[in-house]
Amino acid sequence: MTYIASLTEIAIAADRKFAALRKDLDSPFVHSYPRGCCELVAVHLGSVLENENPHKEVQIVRAYNRNSNDWHYWVEMGNMVLDLTAHQFEQYREPLICAKPSPLEVRFPDIERISASDAVCVAQFEINPQIETIFAVFKS
Repeated sequence: MTYIASLTEIAIAADRKFAALRKDLDSPFVHSYPRGCCELVAVHLGSVLENENPHKEVQIVRAYNRNSNDWHYWVEMGNMVLDLTAHQFEQYREPLICAKPSPLEVRFPDIERISASDAVCVAQFEINPQIETIFAVFKS
């Protein structure tokens, strides 16, 4: 199994668990998962990945479309894109795991990348240990 296929399986498992538990999670925006909570999901996933992979660069991508005034967030680790909320968009049926760049950069061309730890510091929400537990499936 390829690295991308392995990460995709893990992402799908995390997606299912998150969807099943979202009503019990004490965090903003999770009620509409995967819509409207991409920042929350990306920051939590980035935090878990950064803690587990200190030798890899883990960044949160904050992407913007000026024409539609829409935002989207995902995680990049090394040369990989991990977008656990990509399936909020019609063209995706599951989380998006691929090599960089994200195909969503076409839809959201204004890009800012910050470290996962910086994203945690500037987030307008607290890190939720319940969500980190869900994303612990990414620990290798």
